[in-house]
Amino acid sequence: MQKIETEADRPRPKPRWRPRKLRLELGAEDAAAIHDRRWFGEHPSRRYHARGGLVVRRCSGVHLRVADPEPVADNEADCETAWWRNAWPDLSPRIRDRLRRAARSLAR
Repeated sequence: MQKIETEADRPRPKPRWRPRKLRLELGAEDAAAIHDRRWFGEHPSRRYHARGGLVVRRCSGVHLRVADPEPVADNEADCETAWWRNAWPDLSPRIRDRLRRAARSLAR
């Protein structure tokens, strides 16, 4: 009985391509994330940070950014107020203040 050669039986040729080195370029968002992570690592007691028209909130290891058209002093109280004002602009100040206090108590 004659053996029939199939595709699986044939030796496979070596690939003619070589893996290329990938060039990774950081986008603006990646660079911002690295900056925020480094900054909060250097300031572990802070939960809010203002930089370049953004206010950043650290929440359970996640950095939440909101745009802020007004310049904000980089201190905890001013950044916290600005973050909540810009994250929830449609809510009344009273409700935003309740949310802020509830978030603060959960973070402790």
